[in-house]
Amino acid sequence: AKDKLPIAFTNIGILNTEVGTISEADGTFSINIPTRYTKSRLLLASLGYKRVNLLVDSIKNSGDLIVYLEEIATQLKPVTVRGKKSFSRFRLGNDKSEGGGIYADTITAGSAMAVLIENNKNYASLKYPAYVEQARLNIRMNTFKVFKVRIRMYDVDPLTGMPGKDILNKSIIKDSNIKNGWLTFDLVDYNIVVNGPFYLTFEWILEKKDRR
Repeated sequence: AKDKLPIAFTNIGILNTEVGTISEADGTFSINIPTRYTKSRLLLASLGYKRVNLLVDSIKNSGDLIVYLEEIATQLKPVTVRGKKSFSRFRLGNDKSEGGGIYADTITAGSAMAVLIENNKNYASLKYPAYVEQARLNIRMNTFKVFKVRIRMYDVDPLTGMPGKDILNKSIIKDSNIKNGWLTFDLVDYNIVVNGPFYLTFEWILEKKDRR
């Protein structure tokens, strides 16, 4: 809203339905909404910006639609740094290939997979707060020349146990052309601190040219 610049790869859709897409690199998007959802709200969400909800009924005849997102200003708390003689590193998650999978098709603008990271009985000595230094995604088979993956992190909703609020306030996207193997995200420079169990999510981003 402030500088009128386009926001790439904004998540757009109707919650808890199959209707959804993302904006292109230039901020443009198109979405087909079935008539049964005219009383629903279209959600536009991008990391670091306030979410926008639009009543489908109010925009269906508006032609080209321009949506402005307002940046979220984050007030950081004071930090006291003390020297420490030692620290511990933990590798959490699933290093095996029997985990879940994310795939692409010609209709959706991508898909996502989340894994719960927690200090269970195997990592009882893990203490919070903790820094996240790295994240890895195993690529079993890739047929794209170049593909995009975005990292999201959520806290755990205390009522449902499902992904809750965003931990990150910046979009972290990696382009890669590897055919198989581990895709590594170096997160040291982002200074990501977690205060408890969290969900690590990988979003497979497909632009229009990719879906074709």
